[in-house]
Amino acid sequence: MAVKACFCPNCGGKVAPIEGKKTFFCQHCGSSLLYEDDVVRVDVNIKQTIHTTDDAAIERAKSDAAIGKANATSSVAKKLIGGLFKTIAIIAFMFFLLLIVIVLKMA
Repeated sequence: MAVKACFCPNCGGKVAPIEGKKTFFCQHCGSSLLYEDDVVRVDVNIKQTIHTTDDAAIERAKSDAAIGKANATSSVAKKLIGGLFKTIAIIAFMFFLLLIVIVLKMA
């Protein structure tokens, strides 16, 4: 049986029942929901509303944070390497000028 997206009867938020499970929680309001016969109902057997966080959202946040750190590290590395090349270019230019001065003094 294909599970289709439905709406939470408590808050009206869009929910996606978990295939193969009858009960799940609304990711918007945390209500315990019951999915039977293509109908979503609030599960009255649970007296307390439990707020849950979408595991996929947590993994996306971790991934985004890792990508952000990698980009920051890459940016710092690029700046350091760029600075290093500029320093080498300046030293090479100064060495070239020194050689010209030495050659002119010898002539």
